[in-house]
Amino acid sequence: IICFTPAFYLKYTVFPFIVAKTLLFRLLICLLAINWTALVAINPQKYLSIFNKKNYILWSLIAYGVISTISGILGIEPAQSFFSSNERMLGLVSLYSFILLYIFITSIIKSKKNFHTILNSFLVCNVLVGIHAWFSYAGLTIFSNLKGQRFSGLIGSPSFLSVYAVFGIFVALYFWALEYKEQSKIFTKYLFGALFLFFILLGTGTRATIVAAGLAIFILLIYFIVSKPKSLLKKISLSIVCLSLVSLGAIIAFKDTEFVQSRVYLQRLTTINTQERTFQNRMVAAKVAQKALENKTILGWGYETFQYAYLRNFDPLMLKVTPDDRLYDKPHNALLEASTNTGILGLIAYLAIYASIFYTAYVSFKKNNINKDILVIFWLAYIAHFVSNIFLFDTFETYLGFFLLMGFIGSINHFTEKEEYSNNFNKKIILLVIPVIIASGWFVYEHGYKNIVNSYYGAKAIDSFQKGSFDDGYYNVLKLTEHPADTSRDVIITSSSIFFDNNYKMKVTHEQDVMMSNLYIKEIDRLLEIYPENLLLKAIQARFLALKEDEESLKRGLQIINEAIEES
Repeated sequence: IICFTPAFYLKYTVFPFIVAKTLLFRLLICLLAINWTALVAINPQKYLSIFNKKNYILWSLIAYGVISTISGILGIEPAQSFFSSNERMLGLVSLYSFILLYIFITSIIKSKKNFHTILNSFLVCNVLVGIHAWFSYAGLTIFSNLKGQRFSGLIGSPSFLSVYAVFGIFVALYFWALEYKEQSKIFTKYLFGALFLFFILLGTGTRATIVAAGLAIFILLIYFIVSKPKSLLKKISLSIVCLSLVSLGAIIAFKDTEFVQSRVYLQRLTTINTQERTFQNRMVAAKVAQKALENKTILGWGYETFQYAYLRNFDPLMLKVTPDDRLYDKPHNALLEASTNTGILGLIAYLAIYASIFYTAYVSFKKNNINKDILVIFWLAYIAHFVSNIFLFDTFETYLGFFLLMGFIGSINHFTEKEEYSNNFNKKIILLVIPVIIASGWFVYEHGYKNIVNSYYGAKAIDSFQKGSFDDGYYNVLKLTEHPADTSRDVIITSSSIFFDNNYKMKVTHEQDVMMSNLYIKEIDRLLEIYPENLLLKAIQARFLALKEDEESLKRGLQIINEAIEES
């Protein structure tokens, strides 16, 4: 089920592409924790054997987790570090969940056959999500908000879908390499699956990922040409390389034609230059990140707190480059993000994860557990991810692909022919499992159910504002304030923005403005006790105080906004 979480979409939540799948994933991790605890109680030697000194991937993950935690606790906003934003949901809670996923799958799954089932499930979901994105692009979907100029579908963003598809491509190529090794077959279902996902990748029009994956596949083809002399695979690889170079040349030569300009994914490939607006604003954001790192070098500003660092080191040039896109919560560069958030120590640990993956795959090759073709495919998968993340950032979907494939690489040298299960039930199992069940139940309720309810009322409030219904909007804002959760801050920020945007449409009276302002101001006062350094909350609170128009409120609002300006 975990493999299929990227396909989950819950319409009536704020950020519907993020909330449902992330909370479902956390629920499933809790269930896995209960199962794993029981297995450890039955056979601790077997299920704790992964905690050995040669498991470099696991120790690099733990090192990154520990450094990120220290950074978050000592950082500018610990609550933000742990729970992140509603739009991302990639705080320390999610990082721990993914590290636990790695621990669980590598310690529980002992046979290659069973792990292949997991990777095949991930690949099936990848293809299904791709098909849905294609259909949505064509307008063949029941959700009108899923249609766009580029492929995105159930992932909600073309760039997020692109990196997710990259992991699907290389998982498919792994299975293709297995079949080629065993049967010398070239044209298999896995090859066609990889080609389809590359088509989806092109449809996203995400230049960084297309270039990164394209270069990785180009290197793979060159490898086949060099390493497979006098073979059909060499001839096919050579033909693809020549055809690709000719096609790329033709696209560039005819970039001004209607054929290229009418297809966004082709048009975007021909507009890669340093003068383009996207490139310019990313460069400004990168400079802000570098400046922020200089101020907090060792442990950074705190895990997942880039927006806090960004606002306090803001470069006014951003207003000139992109006045309509000036608020960043990510630097669109994973290396800068890791260093700004967790400092130099965090960056070293982050890079150590990649190094451990490459080394572990190489050890598997030296032990003859994988051949050179598969080793190259594994390396290129993570090289493509690394290169694309120089211009992007990780999301739930990319983390899932990253950790599942990493889990497989970390398990290759320890697979057995057959799974062995024990029925040695004893009292120790009950003593260990019951606390885990209680903790998991609390976690699911506190950080799952409450989030869904809060986000539901936020989405309903937004829908009411957009439809011009003040009364329904007020009711739903009241309900969301009665159901506080981790998502409250971003629900308040998003819903208040929609309220202001539709204020005239709803023909709101001054009395109604005061009613709504009092509701939001009270909730923001509560949230500022949790997020005292959040400048967006302070700016929104000042705006609602101004909306009340009485002298005392205006005076307080002016004080708050001046304090926020001083901090930024």
